[in-house]
Amino acid sequence: MKASASKGPSLAAASSRPHPDDHWRKLMANGNAAFRAGDLKEAVAYYLSGFTEAEGLLHSAAAGMAHPESDPAPALVVAASNAARVHGDRGDHAKAQEILQRATVLLRTIISDVTAPPALRTSCLQHLNRALADLIGCMRRAGADANSIAQEIDAARRVAGDGLSATQIQIFH
Repeated sequence: MKASASKGPSLAAASSRPHPDDHWRKLMANGNAAFRAGDLKEAVAYYLSGFTEAEGLLHSAAAGMAHPESDPAPALVVAASNAARVHGDRGDHAKAQEILQRATVLLRTIISDVTAPPALRTSCLQHLNRALADLIGCMRRAGADANSIAQEIDAARRVAGDGLSATQIQIFH
């Protein structure tokens, strides 16, 4: 027996809808494939596109327009970390640091935004730790002075409050 069109979408049609993160996932998969193949120029291009996609998802989520299955904070951190790693491998520590700082600033901004959905703010807080650790590692590899590193930690502390434990912050010193 055929299903009537008036009964709504079939299960197959419902399950074939793209996940809101599908484009980001494809960009990351292509970047990973290029990285494994040793094509760092192509890998970083995909990772940067993924970073831009994740920024857009995060801005949409902050405005309350996110898909309920989407959590763009980890997507942002993964894309930033991957792009920074490739830039670091290519010797461009300044560009790596710039990308990671952009990610941490965006996470801190959303954490501080009282109009952003609470679940998103929590996710940004949880993922700020990884982004900050990657940023500080990058800064150290680039030879940043202790004062610059301390400024990044203090900026995270100001927005994170108790969310960033003293033990986690000590790891960064």
